Amino acid sequence: MQAKVLRVWAACGFLVLGAAWASGAGTARVDLSKPFEVDKDTIALYHLDDVASGQVKDAVGEGRAGKVVEAAEAEGKFGKALDGDGTKGWVDFASLPRREGLTALTAECWVRFRDRAVADIVCRTGQFMIRVPGKVHAYFWIDGAWRIVEGAKALPVDRWTHLAITWDQATRMAGIYVDGQLDVAQKPEGITDAKLGGGVGGMRLGGHTWKQNPRFLNGLLDEVRISSVARQYQTAAPARQEKPAETAKPPAPAREHFPAVSEKPLKPWATNTDPTDVAKSKAIEITEGTQKYTVVQGGTMDGRSCRSPMGCGMAREGAFYQTWESNRSVRMQNVGETDVINPWLSNGRNNFRTVKEIASSALAPGMTDADRALAIWAQQIQYRHHAPGDNNELGDPVKVFNIYGYNTCGNDSICMATLWKAVGLKAAPARALGHCISQAFHDKAWHFYDGDLHSVYLLRDNQTVASEQDIVRDHDLVKRTHSQGILFPDTWWHGQGMPALYFYVGEVTGQRSGKADTTMNMVLRPGEALVWRWGQVTPLKYHGKLQTMPTYVGVPHTICNGLWEYRPDLTKETWRRGATVENVTSGQQGLTAEKGKTGTIVWTMSSPYVFVGGRIEAEGKGLKFLICHDGKAWRPAGGNLDRFFAIVGPAHYRYQLKCQLEAGAQLSKVAIINDLQMAPMALPEMVVGENVFTYSDQTPGERKVRTTHNWVERSTSKPPPAPPAALNPPDGGESDGTDTVFQWTAPKATDGGRIGDYQFELSRRGDMKLPLSMDFYKLISRTADASVVRDKDGNIANATVKSQYTLPLPGLLTPDQKYHWHVRAMNDKGVWGPWSKTWSFTARGVACPVEVTPDYDEAKGVGTLKWKANPVGKRPAKYRVYGSDEKGFTIGDQRYQSTVGVSKKEMADWNPWFPANFVAETAATELVVMGCDVDLPAANKTYYRVVAVDEQGKRSGASDYAAGPRPIIYSRPVLAAKVGTKYRYQVRANRSLGDLTARMRGNNQVSGYFDIERPRFALKQGPAWLKIDAATGVLSGTPRAAGRAEVAVTATIDREARKLDEKALVWGSEKILSTATERVGVATQKFVLDVR
Repeated sequence: MQAKVLRVWAACGFLVLGAAWASGAGTARVDLSKPFEVDKDTIALYHLDDVASGQVKDAVGEGRAGKVVEAAEAEGKFGKALDGDGTKGWVDFASLPRREGLTALTAECWVRFRDRAVADIVCRTGQFMIRVPGKVHAYFWIDGAWRIVEGAKALPVDRWTHLAITWDQATRMAGIYVDGQLDVAQKPEGITDAKLGGGVGGMRLGGHTWKQNPRFLNGLLDEVRISSVARQYQTAAPARQEKPAETAKPPAPAREHFPAVSEKPLKPWATNTDPTDVAKSKAIEITEGTQKYTVVQGGTMDGRSCRSPMGCGMAREGAFYQTWESNRSVRMQNVGETDVINPWLSNGRNNFRTVKEIASSALAPGMTDADRALAIWAQQIQYRHHAPGDNNELGDPVKVFNIYGYNTCGNDSICMATLWKAVGLKAAPARALGHCISQAFHDKAWHFYDGDLHSVYLLRDNQTVASEQDIVRDHDLVKRTHSQGILFPDTWWHGQGMPALYFYVGEVTGQRSGKADTTMNMVLRPGEALVWRWGQVTPLKYHGKLQTMPTYVGVPHTICNGLWEYRPDLTKETWRRGATVENVTSGQQGLTAEKGKTGTIVWTMSSPYVFVGGRIEAEGKGLKFLICHDGKAWRPAGGNLDRFFAIVGPAHYRYQLKCQLEAGAQLSKVAIINDLQMAPMALPEMVVGENVFTYSDQTPGERKVRTTHNWVERSTSKPPPAPPAALNPPDGGESDGTDTVFQWTAPKATDGGRIGDYQFELSRRGDMKLPLSMDFYKLISRTADASVVRDKDGNIANATVKSQYTLPLPGLLTPDQKYHWHVRAMNDKGVWGPWSKTWSFTARGVACPVEVTPDYDEAKGVGTLKWKANPVGKRPAKYRVYGSDEKGFTIGDQRYQSTVGVSKKEMADWNPWFPANFVAETAATELVVMGCDVDLPAANKTYYRVVAVDEQGKRSGASDYAAGPRPIIYSRPVLAAKVGTKYRYQVRANRSLGDLTARMRGNNQVSGYFDIERPRFALKQGPAWLKIDAATGVLSGTPRAAGRAEVAVTATIDREARKLDEKALVWGSEKILSTATERVGVATQKFVLDVR
C-alpha cells in the first residue's frame, strides 16, 4: 500500500520538516555517490559508457539498444558520457514497447550544461519528459494530455547536476529533485483518473522527438535511469505543495502608486465565454538584456487555430474570420529604478521593429532574387489587408505591420517597394486605372506583385512572375489565376473582369519607395508599461478616417486597443528623472509648489504605437492639467483625454502633459493611461503548448522588467488531426497529366462533428515558404470542391468540403517539375488542426507548345500557323488549335460565359456567352488557318493558341498567343455576274476586338471593349455599276452589259490612340493628354469579274 510518510531530519543544527512520497514501504533513498544500479524497480538504465560504439546498451537484461546520432564521447560523472554541442548529438531509441499500468515513475540523470541550462534531456513520447528552459520542467502524459510541473531552482552550468522527476498515482503528486534536493512537489492540474501513459514510439536522450523548435543539449549527459517507482532523495527544506507556476504571481513592488487594475477582456472576447474556461496568468522577472523564457498554454484551442488565413479584405468575411481568441494581454513593465531602452518581446513571429527586420523575416537562406521578391509579397498578404485610413501613416511598413495591419493599394505599393529596396531590389510603379501596384526588378526584367489584391500571375512556364507588360499583352494570364485573396470565391466567373485594369503599353519608368527609418524603439521609465491587448474598447478607438470601417464592423478583431501606462512613484526621487520639474517640492503629503511660486511638472509621453485616447488618474487637491501636442500651444485637460486624440487629423506618437500646482495644491498620486492602436497579427501571441519568448533591450546597465501574460484556456473543441496520407498524387509519386485532382485521406473529425474546411498549399520549395501562385494557396470551401450554405449577409454559414482540390484547368503545373504540398483540416467548430506531412510528387504530362508563329504568304493569301513541341514533358501525339479576334482570349471548346462590361451593344453577339473558338486538331506542327480556302470554325481570326495532347488524350495548358497580320481579306470573291441581275459579294476581313479594358466615363470607372476595330472597305477599281458599303463590305450592283472587269477592293483599319498622363496613371487616375488616329494596316483583294 502506498502511503504519504512524514519524516523529521536534523541538518546543520536546524530541525527540518519534510515530506516524501513513497511508492511502497521500505524503498531506499538513492545513493548519488556512485553509478546507478539495476534493481527490481528499474525499467531501463543507460550508463552511456558506450557512446563511441554507435550504440547505447540498456543495462536491464533484454532492454533495447539506442542509436547514437552525431554525438561525441567524453569523460562523464562516472566513466564516459554523451557529448552534445547544442545542434547535434543525441541517442534515439526506436519503437520502444508500451508500459501500460504504471502507478509510479522516476526519470533521472546526471547532466553538465556548458553555457546555459537550456535543453531537452530525456523525452519519451506519450509518457514523460525532462525539459530544461533554465529550470527543470517535468512533463507527464496523464489522462491523455501533457501535465506540466515547473521547477523553481535555476540550474547551474559547468558542473555535474543530478536531475530527477517523479510521479506517484496514489498521492497524485509530481516531484522535481535537483542534486537530491526537493525543488517542487505538486499535484498537476487537470488530472482525473491520474492514469500515466504507456509511451508511444521512441525515446530520445539529449533532445526532443519532434521537428519544431529543436532544443538539443549543449553539454554532457550520463547515467540515465527510468524506474517504476517514485524514488526518494534527500530533502534540504520543508517539502511544500506549490500552486501551479502558471497561476503564481510575484509580489507587487513596494509602494507602487496606482497599481494597474487586472486586465479585463475586451470586445469581442469579453462575451465569448464558456463555463469551462480557465483564466491563467504568468509573470516573468527580467534582469538580462536578452532573456528567453517559456510559457505553456494548456487547453486545445487558441487564437491562431481559431483564425482563418488573411484575405485581401474585400470578401464578405472581411480581412479574416475568427471564432475565438485565447490571448488577453501581455504587460511589459519597468519595475526597476532606471530607464529601459528599446525593450521588445518576441514570440518569433513579430520581429517587425524596422524595415530591415520586416524584410529579413520574410526571407530564408539561399533565396534567389526572384524568391526574395515573392517572399516579401507572400509575407505582406499574411499580415495586412485592404482598408482605408490616414494616407500619411499607411505608406510606412513599420506602422502598417505593427499598428494598423491594413492600407489601400497605393500605400501598399509604397510599402512593397520599400521592402524590396531593403533587400537590394529596384522597384517601380505599374500603370493601372483605379489601382496601384509596384513591380520589382530581378533577373533582368520587371515582375508584377500585387500585395493589395493578393495576386501574382505566372507566365506559362509556371515559374516566372509576369510583368505588367506581360499582363497588358495577354489578359488570359490573369484569368487563369485566382485573384483577390484566399477568402474570395474561386469560381470560373469571378475574375473575368479583373484584367481590365491593365492596358497601358509602355516601358517601365520611374521608381517607388517610402519611409524606411521608422522604428518601434521606446523608452520605459520606472513605473511605465506597454500593454499589448487582444480586442478593442467600446466604442472603438482608432486613427484614420471617419466612415471607413466596414471591415471592422463585421469583424471587430481586426483592430486591437493596447495601453501605454505611466505610474510614477512620487514617494521616490526617481520620478523627477521622468519629467521636467520646476518649483516643486516633495513631502509626506505629496508634491507641492515651492512657497510663493507656481510649480509645474511636465511629462513627455512617447510611444511607438499611435495614441488614440487616454485618461488621467490623480489624487490630490487643486490640480490643473494641460496638454500640448506641438510644444507650443497648451490646452486645459480633464481626466478624459480622448478628445485630444481624434480619429481624423494628425497621428500622435508624442505629447506633453503638464500638472500645474498653485499655492495650496497638492499631488499625491498620478497615473497617465493612453489607449493605443495595434495590429493583431504582430502581437506577441501564444498558442497551445510551449511558447518561447525572447525579451531584449539596449539598456547599458541593469534593468528590472516584469512581463505578465494573461490568457484563457479552453478545451470545448479539439482540433482535427493532420490529414494522414496523400492519395493523389501519391507521396513521392507522379501526377497523370497537369489537370490534377489532389486527394488526401480525411482525418477523423473530433468532438463527434465533421470536417468544416481544408487549407491546401503547393510550392516548388520543400520548406513550403512560398506558394507557387494563388491557384495553390486555397481554402477548399472557396472552390468547386465544396458546397456551401450562406447566411442572410452572404457569408458562408456552413460548408461541406471534399478531401480534394481540383485544379481549375490543365497547364498550371509544369511537367517534369517536382512539387511539394500539404493540407490541414478545420473542424465544424472553426478550429484548425496541424499541417500534414509535406508530400511531394513530380508532374508528368505534355507541356504547352512554344514558338507559336503565323506565317502569312501575301502572294498566295494563305496564313499558316506553326509551332514547336515543348522540350519539357511528354512528346505530344497531336495538337488542338484555337482562334479568336479577342486579344488575350481564353480557349473554349464550348461557348462560355464572361463579361463585356458596358459594350453590350457593340458586343451583342458575345453578351453574355462568348463563342467557342476551337479551330481544328492535327498531328502536325502547323496548320493553315487563314485564307480563302480555309473553311474551319474559328479560322481566319487574328489571334491563335495551341494545346498539346498526349496519347491518352491528356491536354496541356494553352500556349502563348500568336497574332496574325491584319487586316487580311479572307473571303472568296464571287467571280460571275449576270446582266440585269443584282450582284452581291460580302467582303470579309479579320480584325481585333481588343480586350476588356477600363476607362473613365465622367466620374465613373467602367470596363468595356473600347478598341474594337472596324475595317473600312473601298472599291479601288471596278465598273461604274459596282459599289461597296464602306462599313459592311458588301460589294453590289446590277450589271447592264456583258464583259470582263478587273476589281480591286481594300480593307483599311485605323485605331484611336490615346496618350495618357503616366504620372497620373501610376496612382490609378486617368488623364488624357491627347488622342490621335493610327493606321493599323491595309489589305487589297484583286479579282476579275465575268459578266454574262
